[in-house]
Amino acid sequence: AVIDTGVAYNHPDLINKMWDGTNCKDENGNALGGCNSGYDFEDGDKIPLPTTSSHGTHIAGTIAAEKNNGKGIVGVAPQTKIMAIKSSLSTTEVVKAISFAQYNGARVINASWGGTVNDAVLKSAINGFDGLFITASGNGTLTSDWDGVGKNNDSDSHIYPCDFDSANIVCVAASDQNDNLSTFSNYGTTSVDVGAPGTNIYSTIADISSSYLNGNSGETFESTNPGSTPSNWSFGLNWGIYDFGSNHVLYGDLNYPYLNNANTISIGPTYNISGASEAVIDFWASCDTQYKTDGWADYMALEISSDGSNYSEILRWDEAYLDSDTNEANNTNGKTTDFLTTIINSSYFTSNFKFRFRWVTDASGTGSSGDGCLLDDVRVTKYTLGSVEKYDYMDGTSMATPHVAGLAALIEGYNSNLTIAQVKNIILTTGDSISALSGKTVSGKRINAQIALQSSNSAKAITAFTIPVQNGETIINESAHTIGITVPFGTNVTALVPTITITGSSVNPASGAAQNFTNPVTYTVTAADSSTQAYTVTVTIGADPIATAFDVISATLAGPPNNVSNNLNDVTTANIGSFSGLYFEKSISGTPVGKLTFSSVLNLSNDETKTFLQNLGNYLDQENGRIALDVSTAAALAGKGATLEMYDVTS
Repeated sequence: AVIDTGVAYNHPDLINKMWDGTNCKDENGNALGGCNSGYDFEDGDKIPLPTTSSHGTHIAGTIAAEKNNGKGIVGVAPQTKIMAIKSSLSTTEVVKAISFAQYNGARVINASWGGTVNDAVLKSAINGFDGLFITASGNGTLTSDWDGVGKNNDSDSHIYPCDFDSANIVCVAASDQNDNLSTFSNYGTTSVDVGAPGTNIYSTIADISSSYLNGNSGETFESTNPGSTPSNWSFGLNWGIYDFGSNHVLYGDLNYPYLNNANTISIGPTYNISGASEAVIDFWASCDTQYKTDGWADYMALEISSDGSNYSEILRWDEAYLDSDTNEANNTNGKTTDFLTTIINSSYFTSNFKFRFRWVTDASGTGSSGDGCLLDDVRVTKYTLGSVEKYDYMDGTSMATPHVAGLAALIEGYNSNLTIAQVKNIILTTGDSISALSGKTVSGKRINAQIALQSSNSAKAITAFTIPVQNGETIINESAHTIGITVPFGTNVTALVPTITITGSSVNPASGAAQNFTNPVTYTVTAADSSTQAYTVTVTIGADPIATAFDVISATLAGPPNNVSNNLNDVTTANIGSFSGLYFEKSISGTPVGKLTFSSVLNLSNDETKTFLQNLGNYLDQENGRIALDVSTAAALAGKGATLEMYDVTS
């Protein structure tokens, strides 16, 4: 979510990167029935287009401008979506904007703005947001001594929300293309977290055209003499032009003091504001009325109409409303003056737009001197926002902030299982250490997106596990996270040395470390994001090769306690030397095909003997009971009285 001056969401590099507001909710979680990529809290409508500044549009492009479209730039996180939230940045609007972002699923807020007020209401709203809040450190101080030189937020000035200690805030300083701290950038070793590029940043801007429908200065009344009416205006009872000598103004009541129990109007011209992206009416207002802060007595109001007949009030003011310090005693000549601007709701964008002013008094008096209310420089402005592909350079910590907001979106998109604290930690710890930021920020780093993404990788797997003496391939069951290996019969498994290949940061026990596999062993892989996955490795000792070559091995033990017959499990390579009367028999499909009998004790410690017996079993299979075998060629069998019996199974 970009809380700013609005976003030109029809810009060619942004139009496909905007949040779909079809099912948007308001700041209280109530359905709004659809929004145009966000909400405009400044104007109170669902069209968060910019009217006076490209600030928010430039930020949106840095975050998410589309890639591979042959246009302009590419954002830091081109797969993310921008939620445009337009605001005048009053506390009330920003609090609503944060709540809107929360209810509509935003995970990151870009807040490229700040002020000097330690606003507890704003801080509470930020604390209540369950995503990251990325904000700017500031460009010097925000007071009259601003000189464009960065200040220390820890001592020289305090900029909020940067200086809030909220756990989800990341405050960003600006660096230039030489990795120096930008000259305008504020800093602070306790309040400013990290640096990001903020000088000469090229990004999207809005194509805003403004049309002053009644002149650049509006209706100044200078060409209208007292007693006359401006062209296309109509005055109600007692309305009129007053000449101050150097300035003509419009009064709601020319009587002095003004009359009680009045309710009169002055109607302005008809304007065509159809096709506008935004429209604004502004003017100077000055009042000397009864000073009421708890209601209304004597006041002036602005009413607008889409058809010239049906009007709605959109603004009301009196002396107290215009008074910035709410202290009547400080008002010059008993009156206050202010420049008022109000946004025209899009439902009034017609070719027959009209406005009128209403002057209302009650019967309770006229205030200190009874001068009433006057108007000057009444202007209607129509803003048209095109889809022209426009870009420009901007500087500021406002431009650095979206680089970090984009990085936060990248990390969360890459690994959605990370907590907010983990994402913040990755941003602050994976950047490049920059000497210009050392002692100027918490981290002393300028962000590095590549390293940040590598550090947020959740991959953690054993992709290969081998032991030098193993038989066949390793069986890795990724769904069950088990690994199976078979080693030859007779292998000592108490000190095997595996070679392990992983996806992730580390594995424990480590590759190349000797391990006792008498029982299953657990290996744990740790990912770059610190998550883990355990694997159970089981090493199985292979079967006796002689026993597996024959269907029946039978013998009589050379000594007590018992005899063994037709039991493959009782006769193994390890104990075969203890048997006499030993024979090996092979069958094919249940039919015996051959039998080898030894009359004396057979010692299988000789490898040639074991190989001969293993091969014999295989040969009997292949020859279907017919075999030519000269046992005298096997020296290990000499003198053992070996007899080979063959069976005719061809029929």
